[in-house]
Amino acid sequence: DTIKDEKLKQQFIGLTKGNKVIVNPNHLSENKADVAAMLGVTKEVAETITNKFVFTLTNISRIEPAEMTEELFGKVYGKEVTSLEQFRAKIKEELSQMYVEDSNRKLKNDIVLRLIENLKIALPDEFLKRWLMAVNEKPLTYDQVDTEYNNYSNGLKWQLIENKILRNNEIKISAEEVKDYVKVLVREQFARYNQIEMQDEDLESTVSRVLSNEDEAKRLYERMYDMRLMDLFKSTFTLNAKEVTVEEFYKS
Repeated sequence: DTIKDEKLKQQFIGLTKGNKVIVNPNHLSENKADVAAMLGVTKEVAETITNKFVFTLTNISRIEPAEMTEELFGKVYGKEVTSLEQFRAKIKEELSQMYVEDSNRKLKNDIVLRLIENLKIALPDEFLKRWLMAVNEKPLTYDQVDTEYNNYSNGLKWQLIENKILRNNEIKISAEEVKDYVKVLVREQFARYNQIEMQDEDLESTVSRVLSNEDEAKRLYERMYDMRLMDLFKSTFTLNAKEVTVEEFYKS
């Protein structure tokens, strides 16, 4: 699927186990990360490769649709799902939740941009550009900073706006709230993959391990603040809901 060159693609179609193909790996994908993964090297090394390689076909795997049986339903959603109707309902529920999350993300982005645009916060732009050049680990030219500065400045403006909203509305997230939130996430994930309920002792241990990771803990706090902000926005702003197709939504 990653090969865009139709002539090159034909060299791979119809091969059998043990066949060899000589080809430049950079022609197999436009994505250097994909090329790096194919060769087992870093992306930086992949970008320097110009030679052709011998590819040997060692195995062929095929994916076939599973039969709609109770065994499949149980593997995917647990023993409580035993019929095709229940299976379809579960899929619909998951898709609906996914679209709700995507809609919330789009709504938040629209609100952020509208607030930044309307509030017109003035920043010391030239000073900040020089500061970014000074503190960046890699040397940056003024033109490089200037190209990306709009994204940085909008991010900084939103941070100021967000902090002000949180303070004015006394929105705070306690450590206990985060812990309870993680418990729900862990229980749901464990039940999905193991189809049994997690023991309290194991749950506490897993939650402690998750929150001991500073980056993960920070991400969870940020997610909870995002959720609280969205609740505030939905209860404060007048929102005009518009129903669109999936294609229209992802184009917007």
